[in-house]
Amino acid sequence: MKSIRYLLILLVFSTVSINQSCNSKKTNEWIEVSADFIPYIQAYTGGIISTTSGIQIQLTQAAKIAISLNELVENNLFNFEPSIEGKIKWIDNETVEFIPNQVLAMDELYQAGFDLSKVAEVPSSLNKFKFSFKTIKQSAKLNLDFLQSNSNDLSQQFLNGSIETADLVDLAVLKECLSARQGNTPLTISWDNDVQAKHYPFTISGIKRGALLSDIQVDFKGEPLNIDENFNEKVEVVPLGTFKINDMRMMPGKDPIMEIHFSNPLQNNQLLQGLVKVYGTDKPDAVIDGQVLRVFFPSNTNQSFKVELFPGILSSDGSSLSQGKLFETGITSQNPEVRFPNSGNILPQTNGLSIPFEAVHLNKIDVKVIQILESNIPRFLASNQLQGSSGLRQTGKVVAITTVDLKRQSISKRAEFTGYSINLDEIVKTQPGAIYRIELDFKKEYADLPCLDNSSTLEQVKPEPNFRALNQATYYGYDDWYDEDEDDYQYRYDWRQRDNPCDPSYYRYGRTAVSNFLSTEIGLMAKEGKDDVWHFYANNLISGKQYPNVSLEVLDYQLQSIAKLNTDKDGYAQLAGELKDTPFLLVASAGNHKSYLKLVRGEMRPLGSFDVSGEAINEGIKAFLYAERGVWRPGDTIFLNSVIESQSEMMLQGNNPPLVLSVYNPRGQRIHKEIKPYLKDNSITGFKFKTQAGGVTGTYRAVLQFGSASFVKYLRVETVQPNRLKMALDFPSEIILNSNSNIPLKLSSLWLHGSPASGLRATVNTVLRSSHNKF
Repeated sequence: MKSIRYLLILLVFSTVSINQSCNSKKTNEWIEVSADFIPYIQAYTGGIISTTSGIQIQLTQAAKIAISLNELVENNLFNFEPSIEGKIKWIDNETVEFIPNQVLAMDELYQAGFDLSKVAEVPSSLNKFKFSFKTIKQSAKLNLDFLQSNSNDLSQQFLNGSIETADLVDLAVLKECLSARQGNTPLTISWDNDVQAKHYPFTISGIKRGALLSDIQVDFKGEPLNIDENFNEKVEVVPLGTFKINDMRMMPGKDPIMEIHFSNPLQNNQLLQGLVKVYGTDKPDAVIDGQVLRVFFPSNTNQSFKVELFPGILSSDGSSLSQGKLFETGITSQNPEVRFPNSGNILPQTNGLSIPFEAVHLNKIDVKVIQILESNIPRFLASNQLQGSSGLRQTGKVVAITTVDLKRQSISKRAEFTGYSINLDEIVKTQPGAIYRIELDFKKEYADLPCLDNSSTLEQVKPEPNFRALNQATYYGYDDWYDEDEDDYQYRYDWRQRDNPCDPSYYRYGRTAVSNFLSTEIGLMAKEGKDDVWHFYANNLISGKQYPNVSLEVLDYQLQSIAKLNTDKDGYAQLAGELKDTPFLLVASAGNHKSYLKLVRGEMRPLGSFDVSGEAINEGIKAFLYAERGVWRPGDTIFLNSVIESQSEMMLQGNNPPLVLSVYNPRGQRIHKEIKPYLKDNSITGFKFKTQAGGVTGTYRAVLQFGSASFVKYLRVETVQPNRLKMALDFPSEIILNSNSNIPLKLSSLWLHGSPASGLRATVNTVLRSSHNKF
């Protein structure tokens, strides 16, 4: 028994040791650099860096130790987790760099420490400067150009392309990733040794254009680069002697260009007037460049492009294009941009207040949060809609300023808008009933474009935002806030380069995405009836059901209370009676949730395009008849509904006559009769009857009798034969015929949707009559 007891104790201690070992394991997390280091450290390597990058520290003052510039010495200042072997060198008296002996691991988060006390006089609490950085996750994108023919031999073709990588790679390793073949025949790939950073062009040659259709298969395998990405592209090789349109692509920019690729080179001196139509302009601008036709669009063109090519375009060997083509496409901006995906302002809060947004070609964004307190919201809405910005300084406060790192997508996805979200509860302690204004902005350093030199990985040690200074009153009372550490973009602003993402001027003005958000689960709707009767409806935005027991308060423009009421079990409340003041704002409360609805007539949802005025009933019976559509064919079933309203005492007491429906055809013959009881609780009564197949067409008459009152609705029953063509035959203004006359007549036909109706057989009957001309 004793041996068993000792065995149990040993197992317990073993378990404790294992748990302690697991708990002591470091978790890889970003280190927030304290602003206390600002007097000593100006910048450091942070964020996402290349695997070939060094790690630098830039001091605010010269180091206190003796140094030798640009000489490698043993590392006695840096330590890393995971460990990195390397040496250090001093670039200048304030900047030291750690140079790794080997390429860093890909997609790895490193925690670094720098012994600041060895190079500067600092308090003991700042002896160690801790920071973090992460290496790029390698990714690649395969880009293929249009297939080109040799100028002197159309049977020989070549294909240009490039590979774009997220980080620098060894060209020798990259060559192992790419292969190409035509059928089962391998093709030769030649690489351009004069490569740009992370951009590697190549040419596939030896492509043969024969009598039959064939394909080129281009394969990229990421295994040599240790990435899990494979691409397969197929390019069609048109048979020799065939002239056709191959492909199209949009080239984005301030002046968008559509490039249309043909199977053969185009004839340079041909006139394209009448052969190329650009919808939206009367003067299309098209230029021929070998096998490519470039169509230019005006700067003010919207994001929808429509170009039509007609038969008759000539190739260099004189062949004529036999079949045209219509191109309709849009273009997604490939410039760095951040935006909110929709214009909504109400966010039902479930698990935290999550703000969705979209970004393209960005690694980071700056986030500013302005809170409009619950007590100030009526004052804010007095001069704003929910999305407004007037009087922000008087009603709101800047409560958070931060930078958010965006999850880096694969390089093939960076040119597309990618969805992200911000959990507002992780940035600021949210308060129920408040409005939050979110401003998303970015700098040139945050952009991810090949043309930008953002290779520097030094990040500034940022001071804590001075919210007291940001929220103080100003003499001019501006509504906007300006950061104290504004960069010097304004001194480098060039208006002519404002739309060029490769120039700093692009990042200066008008790039901020702004939206106001109210977190609530209460949806509100209000309708004003006659005699100052207001109808209020509340529903739960999460469940979609009616919201009972919601406290409603109606305020006037001076924000004084007019009335207080609660919604019933159906989420409905009515405000009736003579009101002393005009309602301005409806405030709804339920638990921690609040919602607001302005009741100003000019700011309500417009209903001018709908017939909602109705008619006032003074006395008697009112009825409305409606059907599911406006025209029927013979043999169709017609569904007719009636709505009855009456203020007569007889109906109010339940002594209701039946509803009698009689339907008459255009000849006055009754074809249907139906009697149904009128039920007060069901004010809509439905009737169903079928017309006779092959019956008479025209206007039918439905008569509904209700007591002594009768109501009529006319129904159209027609045999519809759609006309799908629009034809025109153009004659000259004057025709004189003789035995040698040959006068052309222009016959044209279009489909009703606007496209030419070509290839149709036309039969034209001509009647000739003799005439006598007298002088």
